[in-house]
Amino acid sequence: MVMALLENRKKITRRTKGLENISPEATEIVQIKSKTEELVYWAARFKIPMQNFYKVTNTIKCPYGQVGDILWVRETFAKNGDNTFSFKTDFPFSNPHGGWKPSIHMPKEACRLKLKITNIRVERLQDITEEDAIAEGIEKVGFMYLDYYKNSALSKLATKKDAIPLLKYPINSFRSLWVSINGIHAWEDNPWVWVIKFKRVQS
Repeated sequence: MVMALLENRKKITRRTKGLENISPEATEIVQIKSKTEELVYWAARFKIPMQNFYKVTNTIKCPYGQVGDILWVRETFAKNGDNTFSFKTDFPFSNPHGGWKPSIHMPKEACRLKLKITNIRVERLQDITEEDAIAEGIEKVGFMYLDYYKNSALSKLATKKDAIPLLKYPINSFRSLWVSINGIHAWEDNPWVWVIKFKRVQS
């Protein structure tokens, strides 16, 4: 998704951390904006149906940050001899001296993409709108004067001789991306997700 960020296509992300054990049958009963002199944070609480009663979960704080936080994006990188950095996204077919280093090892001073969180909410994965699907950074592919979207789940299986798999609707394209990352049943499970909106800020 680094390319989508660089091209300003990706403006939102969906993540599940902290919500994995929330039942799909649960109901979100409150999204909390708690404010003290030292802290403002967004969190969620759920009502889970049990046998003859409901169980209310503890407050779950968003683990990805809070509105106003600045996030820095890690990339696969290489450090140059003059102490500058190169990124694999810019040179996908090259192999620098010393090779590419995994994004997890990228130092903060190499960061060229910083994101400011502007909104956080909680919803079910399949509640995504067409507008949000596009803002997730899915890839648009023009074909026969019409707009189509990339099928990420099948693109990994396509050979050079195959035509690029295309989808007509943005939500289906996002679904294919989610499945390609999280597994074949990840969409049908319809988990609760954090929906985190952000904007790029100057490095």
